[in-house]
Amino acid sequence: MFGVLSAALLAAVVVLGLGAFTAQRELTSALPIIGTVQKQFQTQDTAGLATSTAELAAHARKAHDATDSLVWHAAEALPFVGETFHAIGAAAGAADSLADGALVPLSRVDLASLRPTDGRFDLATLSSYIPEVQHAAGAFRAARAELDSVDTDRVLGRVAGPIEQIRSIVNDVEPAMSRVGRIMPALPDALGASGPRTYLLVSQNNAEARGAGGVTSALTLITADAGRITITAQASSSDFENNRAEPIVPLDPAVVGLYTDKVARFVQDMTSMPDFAESATIARAYWTDRFGGKVDAVLSVDPIALSYIIGSTGPVTLPDGTELTADNAVKVLLSDVYAKYPDNAEQDEYFAAAASSVFDKIASGSFDLVGFADAIGRAAAERRILYAPDDATQEAALAGLPVLGELPADNAQQTAVGVYINDLTMAKLSYYTDMAITATADTCQATPTYTTMLTFANTLDRKTSKTLPRYVNTGRRFPKGTIGTDIMFYGPVGAKLVSAWYDGTSIAASSIDHLGRPAIRLNIINKPGQSHIMSVVFAGGSAPEGELVVDHTPMVRDTPVAIEHATC
Repeated sequence: MFGVLSAALLAAVVVLGLGAFTAQRELTSALPIIGTVQKQFQTQDTAGLATSTAELAAHARKAHDATDSLVWHAAEALPFVGETFHAIGAAAGAADSLADGALVPLSRVDLASLRPTDGRFDLATLSSYIPEVQHAAGAFRAARAELDSVDTDRVLGRVAGPIEQIRSIVNDVEPAMSRVGRIMPALPDALGASGPRTYLLVSQNNAEARGAGGVTSALTLITADAGRITITAQASSSDFENNRAEPIVPLDPAVVGLYTDKVARFVQDMTSMPDFAESATIARAYWTDRFGGKVDAVLSVDPIALSYIIGSTGPVTLPDGTELTADNAVKVLLSDVYAKYPDNAEQDEYFAAAASSVFDKIASGSFDLVGFADAIGRAAAERRILYAPDDATQEAALAGLPVLGELPADNAQQTAVGVYINDLTMAKLSYYTDMAITATADTCQATPTYTTMLTFANTLDRKTSKTLPRYVNTGRRFPKGTIGTDIMFYGPVGAKLVSAWYDGTSIAASSIDHLGRPAIRLNIINKPGQSHIMSVVFAGGSAPEGELVVDHTPMVRDTPVAIEHATC
């Protein structure tokens, strides 16, 4: 009897040893292939991709087979060594799920066929890929869940390394893959599969800051019908009734208290608020009041987003012969245009032409799809592209993404504070402003506090100020070169305003509840070369408290954001 048990134990040890050796060998061999697959996706190397994914799947399958046995699963329950066996098995299962369930199906997607040709998307081909993409998204989720069950701090070092590498790859890709899996089923109808869809494109101009980006410089109506996308109409901000006696739509009293009713009396001011859905409602009303028809969704872009897109499509040539590139687009659209075209209507026409030229480039299909997707993703993450659909399916697919331009409704996942900029200068001097934000959470007490500190600078010097066109540096409300700004600070959901500080001195301030949050408006005036610091403290907020994040107006240049936590 003892001999039988000894033989069985020896056999189990051999099986486990061979399984561990095989799994580690196969996982180690698979890692460089994953990097190759990523590059082949980016370069759209279809033939190479098919070969690499097949090779990857073979390694992953061998690793999984080596760890998928009753003996192995029993070993996972053993003390001391069980965690290592579980880690190897989970990594092997995750790799197999990724290779066979995600990368192999994705390798069958011809990315080139997803681009438009002569302004039309092939909806039949797009629809045929939806099951593949959703299956791949599910495989990534399964792989992430499997790897989340592994604590590499409790496994052998030579085993932990490859597992952490696989986990890093999955964690980097899974969120984007899940978003694509949610969004893709909504694309055919968004492109007019069930009938024409209309999109109002709002061009924001960051040279004159507004809460969601900048003043509205031009509006473009785009129609999608059976996959074909066309520009239907274009308009300048001056084509609408501005300085209306009454707001074009009823406004939330909180919006009026913070921003005044000018947000719905002047087209240029409708993006003053941080919640893009509110701005989109006003944009729809203005367009239909002036031109009639129906607007299904509102889309917003700024020149910085256009520069990212041009980086993927290549340069575009405007009607006046100007070539817009990724490197010069921001300067041309936010600075040079005012010297070249001093008239406001001409400027708006120029902005419309820029949007139209980029649109034509995209509609032609002559761009790198992966690079284009990266550009859109970057711009959306920075809230330089915003989207407000009126379709529940689209809204559900995009829920939680920055592109909707909304703050979290509670603090469960994220505790968000916000800083939003509205220029008061009636000029284009926001091009010369910089800001940096530090947000600090102190949860050491029963009632947490959140401090938002803003450094806001006017980088314009007096010598440069004298050379600027009058339209840029009007001197209408302040001396030339001086920049006046309203700064809107928003606290967490359910919090209360505690105090406000200006250059280290306490100032009187009161808040208004907007979007379920306390919000206050403070004013700052910066002479040329001047910088000031403002701090606002909020306390409270509904539990549980999620990760602290900062939302802010997308400026011309990057805004450094630091997140700090008080030491208890």
